Amino acid sequence: MENQIAEALELIEILKEDQDCSKKLGEGLTAISTLLKGDLELRVQKGVHALEELDLQGMPSHLRSQVWELISFLESFA
Repeated sequence: MENQIAEALELIEILKEDQDCSKKLGEGLTAISTLLKGDLELRVQKGVHALEELDLQGMPSHLRSQVWELISFLESFA
């Protein structure tokens, strides 16, 4: 499970480095990254919830798809 968390954290960093990533999305992803570094079950649940709360409107479709992929990935081991 720790390997999966590491993969999720890596995906978050990739999303944050995308030139189309807004400041608001970057801040949300940073907060989620912090959550994922805490208690395992709690961090996955909080991370999924925080991702679902992000405002994806106006976001480029490739970033929106990657955020959804990250949600699905995290839910797979929650």
